[in-house]
Amino acid sequence: MGPIRPLDGLASRKFNTSSFALVVVVCLQLACRPADSPSDAVGEIPQPADFDQLEPAVQELVKQRLETARVHADQAESQGDLGLAYEANGLWLEARQAFENAVALSPNEKGWRLRLALATRELGEFETSLGILQELVADHPSYAPAQYHFGQACLDRGDVDRAALAFERSIQLAPERPEGYVGRADVMLQCNEVDQAIPLLAKAIDLDKRYAAAHYLLGTALQRQGQSKKAADHFRLGQRTKARSLPDEYSQRLEEYAVNLRATIEQGVQAMVSADFAEAAKKFEAALLVDPDNVTVLNNLAGVYVQTGRQNEAYDLLRQALEINDSKHTTHMNLASWLLMTGRPEDALAHCETAVSLAPWVASTHRVRIQILLSMKDMDRARLATVEALKHARQDEHIRQVAQKLNVKLDP
Repeated sequence: MGPIRPLDGLASRKFNTSSFALVVVVCLQLACRPADSPSDAVGEIPQPADFDQLEPAVQELVKQRLETARVHADQAESQGDLGLAYEANGLWLEARQAFENAVALSPNEKGWRLRLALATRELGEFETSLGILQELVADHPSYAPAQYHFGQACLDRGDVDRAALAFERSIQLAPERPEGYVGRADVMLQCNEVDQAIPLLAKAIDLDKRYAAAHYLLGTALQRQGQSKKAADHFRLGQRTKARSLPDEYSQRLEEYAVNLRATIEQGVQAMVSADFAEAAKKFEAALLVDPDNVTVLNNLAGVYVQTGRQNEAYDLLRQALEINDSKHTTHMNLASWLLMTGRPEDALAHCETAVSLAPWVASTHRVRIQILLSMKDMDRARLATVEALKHARQDEHIRQVAQKLNVKLDP
């Protein structure tokens, strides 16, 4: 799987937010008058129109949650739980309707109001979502997840002043969580307050050393200070940046309910990054049952098998991936690494040459080719490969270090 897209580029000036009007909170019908009975407050219980087209695991989960929601139509928990099943698997329209029903039954339940705001945002109704969040933080100022999401919504809208206040509040309420520090630092970077952002990002990394977004933003800050080498290290650690927010009371259940293919693959990747190879293998193997020709999953599972000593099975998976699609550079790269590891450098080099030709802009293809040539003690070709690598990946720190060792000029 390729790297998940890092955070968007950061602006270099502070936005003027004095002209922003307060968001007009969209009035929810559920709050206008009390329902005659709990069931009167609930709209239609949502079911996907394309239910038969859903993945089998998603069908089974939705079927179970639907049955409970219909039996307990007057219980906010049952309606909200159905919404979580939909949200976890990307069924946002149905999720929003289920959360609306939950809020109608329990208007003061802050968790369902937060989920409603987030589902509304996912459907592209940003101002409506912001209005729900604004009302939520006004009613529940000590609810840290709402403060965090309100800050993110304000930041996305360009309202850095209110975003800063919301993130600071989330830090006060949940100082043990890294997300608020990253949000506040993001605001600082957008306002070009680099020196102030760095300690907050360092604090976030201290709380969670695998927090990719924190590393990526710290790399951005260090690069602005001219510390390119340190920045490169953090950019490397921030390559697999995944959307992440301050957890709420339903976050764990959402993870459990995420059973669709995309979620399963993402869970496998995260387990792999965390070196939980048993869990990663479990997730990737499950994904292959749904999509046996998924080349990305085959490559990832092969990597897991290598880490757990299942070398022959890894090779079989890579050969399978190559038969499905022989133009994916990552498959050739992984085969090259496997062949080098098992003492076949000439065959490894052939696959690596193919990988370089398919993706010359990818620095790792050049790094592996140089590594193979050095292992073969072919110094002349290693120097030529390094010269070519510098044409495509001059800023790659590893390639620059190799170039210096091989006496290859860094500048053209």
